[in-house]
Amino acid sequence: MFGSTHPLEKTLSRLDFGWQLRKTRATQQLLTRASREMHFCLITEEFQGLTWGGGIGVCFAGLAKSLASRGHKVDVVITNDASVSQSFKQMSASLKDQGIIVRSLIEIKNDDIKPGLHRDHILKSFEISQFLLNNHYDCVHFHEYLGLGLYTTMARHQGLLPNTIVVTQTHGSTEWVRRHNMFLPDISILEIEGMERRQIEQSDFVASPSQYMLDWYAENGVKLPANGLINWLLPRWLEKTETPVELTTRPIAPGQLKELIFFGRHEPRKGIEIFVEAVKRLSGKVDLDITFLGRFDMIDRENSVSYILRHLRDFPGRLTFLGDYTQDRAHRLMLQRPDALCVMPSLIENSPCTVGEALTLGLPFLASDVGGTHELIRNESRDDALVKPVASALAEKILKIAEHGQPAVSAALDPVQIADRWEKLHADLQATIPARVAADDKPLVSIIVTHYERPDLVTRAVEHLFAQTYENIEIILVDDGSPRSTTQARLDELETKYGGERFRVIRSANRYLGAARNLGASHARGTYLMFHDDDNIAEPQEVETFVKAALTGGFEILTAQSFIFFDHDHPELGKIEYFPIGIGGDFSFFRNRFGDANALILKETFDRVGGFSEHYGVGWEDWEFFLRAHVHGARMGIVPVALFRYFASGTGMLASGLPRLNNFRIFDAVRHMKPVLSADLLQLARRDEVGQQILDRTWWGFEKMEFRDIHRKIMGFEPNSDDALILLVELAFNLGRIDDAVALGMTKTAARRELAKIVSASVLNRAVRPRMPYIAEHCDVPEDDDIDAYRLSGWIAGPDMLPVQIVGATIGDTYFRVVSLKEVVRYDVYEAYERCGLPNVGFDAYLLASEQPMPDTDGVGAQRMNFHGENGKGDITLYLQHDNPAACVGWLEALSDLAVCHIDRPNAPARSATARLEICVSNNPKDIVALIGARSMPLVAMGDGYFDANVDMTSLSTDDAVIRLLSPTRLFILDAVIYHARGDVLSERALASHADISPTDRENERNRADTGVSAA
Repeated sequence: MFGSTHPLEKTLSRLDFGWQLRKTRATQQLLTRASREMHFCLITEEFQGLTWGGGIGVCFAGLAKSLASRGHKVDVVITNDASVSQSFKQMSASLKDQGIIVRSLIEIKNDDIKPGLHRDHILKSFEISQFLLNNHYDCVHFHEYLGLGLYTTMARHQGLLPNTIVVTQTHGSTEWVRRHNMFLPDISILEIEGMERRQIEQSDFVASPSQYMLDWYAENGVKLPANGLINWLLPRWLEKTETPVELTTRPIAPGQLKELIFFGRHEPRKGIEIFVEAVKRLSGKVDLDITFLGRFDMIDRENSVSYILRHLRDFPGRLTFLGDYTQDRAHRLMLQRPDALCVMPSLIENSPCTVGEALTLGLPFLASDVGGTHELIRNESRDDALVKPVASALAEKILKIAEHGQPAVSAALDPVQIADRWEKLHADLQATIPARVAADDKPLVSIIVTHYERPDLVTRAVEHLFAQTYENIEIILVDDGSPRSTTQARLDELETKYGGERFRVIRSANRYLGAARNLGASHARGTYLMFHDDDNIAEPQEVETFVKAALTGGFEILTAQSFIFFDHDHPELGKIEYFPIGIGGDFSFFRNRFGDANALILKETFDRVGGFSEHYGVGWEDWEFFLRAHVHGARMGIVPVALFRYFASGTGMLASGLPRLNNFRIFDAVRHMKPVLSADLLQLARRDEVGQQILDRTWWGFEKMEFRDIHRKIMGFEPNSDDALILLVELAFNLGRIDDAVALGMTKTAARRELAKIVSASVLNRAVRPRMPYIAEHCDVPEDDDIDAYRLSGWIAGPDMLPVQIVGATIGDTYFRVVSLKEVVRYDVYEAYERCGLPNVGFDAYLLASEQPMPDTDGVGAQRMNFHGENGKGDITLYLQHDNPAACVGWLEALSDLAVCHIDRPNAPARSATARLEICVSNNPKDIVALIGARSMPLVAMGDGYFDANVDMTSLSTDDAVIRLLSPTRLFILDAVIYHARGDVLSERALASHADISPTDRENERNRADTGVSAA
């Protein structure tokens, strides 16, 4: 596991990130040129290396790189609004070198959309459709998640994107995730789920990485278009010079397993709860550390890390939480854990990329046998790698692997074959899917304009309707009882000007909108009805676009986007700011997302639904009609183009209507419709009540627990926030899991600053909490009494936060003298104490067992500062050069034993002769060998000096004096003189910074050498 004083990033930054190859095949087979170049656009919320995310980002990155490598033009549009950082731009430049053009949706300007709007997924879906309508692509890929392709598939279905093939990849919809996480939806979630379903149904092709996912959609009422089973492509298969022929994991030998890595987000569906229960069952049966690698989440309103700490408080192994790792960092970490088993105990999965990555990297894993996971593994390996998602079965399988090992697991994946299948799919789609050419039929459209006392506006409306590019229309103007003679005179003028078969005015008593529209429909002769308010302004192509879209896509009802302008605006200044989606669902009972009454409706459907209800003085008749049409099963949609200009008047019917009456119009309509109660409607209705029950149970469940106030505070913060992390560190510390608290606190800067405060507060209160294991676990003190050398590091400061000198230590029953002490700058401590004192309060000490008596603590000299382990074991007493050690604060962070072999100093004159000293350092501090001349001997401890092997020593190398360091491990040399070729004695300081040593210091070193003073 990792030391508490070093962030993981320092370790990972030195690693060579690659995987061990077994049999290999040249990647050139993956990169075969395409027979015909195509232009692709991949629309995605996630993209590996550019955004946070999971499997979607991996799959889209893999496909983009595969297409580009085969000579296709590839554009990627990232819809995640976070994709505007400097690092994003840098990585985008790198992808451009690979032939992939990356755009951020938020930076693609559209002057038709009102700026500053809340950027929800509906707005994003519309922005994407406008981008694609203005840029030609041969093929566009979406994921179904979030319904980002709704408007685009509408446009494709309606003939507005005649030559662009739209493919939707199924990676797991919002509905699929919600159901298996057992989350209760809100209205916005239900809208997104409706968008996802319709996007799938309107796509040209649905590509799924598992048969399971296709079956799930079909079983849940989604009408699948043409579809096929095709695996994802992992970017790693395309980034290396060679790729494995057979993807297999490395085996685990019996007794080798030392660590479990939970790999996934802390969601219920990822199996976090059964994993924790399985680990509890393993306690005492096998010695394991546990690493949780994935974003934190909430489990019944409790932070997932709080949940884990609460359930595994007494677990003997380490608990490490890494919540902010990118996929690359996660893979690099796992590659450096040869004794670890990755565990993915999901309750449900589609086709998990985590399993594919593990197989590619050769990482041993254990996954739940759910969804399409088994499709990724060969039959003969499934029993070894898969387990039922039950805690007892999981614990039993892990114990079996720990005791008996796990053989290599083989994949059922062939990277070359998968890449070829994607290439063939695109070629087949282009050859077999015809262009969606808009229909040429021109049925009669009856345009019904309702009017009341706005003669100037209705005149403008009629003029724009007669300017339509579609000629086969009739306009029926229904005057809803306008009393003014001037208004009637204006209507007479319109009849005189336009009268005939194409224009009629029908006058009636004032009966309000629903009755007026029904009256106009009763006089209509057209196949389609188009309702148009007197204050709206039709775009010239409105009717033509409506009719072509309806005929091409088979729609019975179509609404459209609109430019909205207000009383003080010129109509040409209108912007799109309302985004209906044109479809219905359970959400339709709560808000109108169908669109405006300015819609095209098949007259046969209008009559079947029963027209508008007629309530005087009440609005929302359009919402009610659309809702009834949805319940009747009418095929509804929206044209993703602004076809009219909507006048948002402050004096219109909507502005003057009463909300209570409007709402009860919907309630009454639903009462008469008697729709079937769905589970989603029931969940929505009980959302608040169930949520309160969950909150109450979790909140009061903490009542009798220790540190309940910390648990409850954590509940109030976003799981991955700095505020939550700081409290989690405090909780782990108070629960006695010191190592875990320190490791967790070191993962973020904000938590590091608080960590020292938490530690020092606990040190000052150690008499209050005597059970706190300050040193027993964290600086594990070996029980071997024969150890005669230790390395100890940490920090100690006085009440003024100034450094305190350590002169010795008692470890167990043995006194150790300090033979080498190096000050360490600790800005984390310095910042935590608000820049009080000095930052050099850290220390790195080497201790040798001494036969000398302990310092006299009754005198003015060294005083004692005690650090207690659990049950009195592992106690350490530091002897400090300070008169009030009780007021000192500090933390011991690392203690390691060292083997010591005393040897004689190399016998060479100080200035005349030269000595060849070659130092070879292994990863183990005990395995240090020095070659002096022709002699070889252990070289660990010889006196009173040391140097840091992390320093680049190449500047000291000559033909006669060579210092060679084979790994970045600390090496200390005690009581040894290292001779330079010129005969100069190099001190510890010179070795640490030879290039920066001043002439004065260099002269002082020569003088010391002349007088025989040791370099130490």
